[in-house]
Amino acid sequence: MDYGTTGCTDNQITRKGKLIITISGPIINTGSKMIIQRQDYSVNGSKLEGIIEYTNTTTIETVPKWSKKITNGKLTDLAGRVYTNSGMHTINQIAGIDTPYVLTDNIYEMKEGTHTVTSEKESLTLIVLETLVKKYSCGFISKGKLNVQGGALNGVIDYGNNDCDTKYTYTHENGSFFLSNM
Repeated sequence: MDYGTTGCTDNQITRKGKLIITISGPIINTGSKMIIQRQDYSVNGSKLEGIIEYTNTTTIETVPKWSKKITNGKLTDLAGRVYTNSGMHTINQIAGIDTPYVLTDNIYEMKEGTHTVTSEKESLTLIVLETLVKKYSCGFISKGKLNVQGGALNGVIDYGNNDCDTKYTYTHENGSFFLSNM
């Protein structure tokens, strides 16, 4: 997928660069893999590197399921700070299964997973605390909670009540909180 050097914007997200996608077989078949490599790829100005590997791990035909593994992940933000990341989680499709050629009605959930982000100064671990929900038609997670541990952040991110918006709440272990509207 080539987003070009000037980029494409959809749902308030601007992507630039290329995603090189290799598929081992029909992604709907159990055992099939899709490997995504990033080439000069950025999202809203932050450069993303590394390899994403999806593996179809479906055991019940009516509940499609994939594992997602990130290897050699690296994010360089707009200020030039570098963050490496790795992790593994499982994604289930919970809606849109009956319409395989219509993506806009798909809804996905992540019941479990761990992701670690490391910078020059600290390490941060994110663990799914309450199932995360992501609608294909929305650019953002709309529901669920993440446990965040490391450095100055030790608390919970709550993505809200399933609205398609940029809002989330972070509640620190000492009870203080922060409401964001990215």
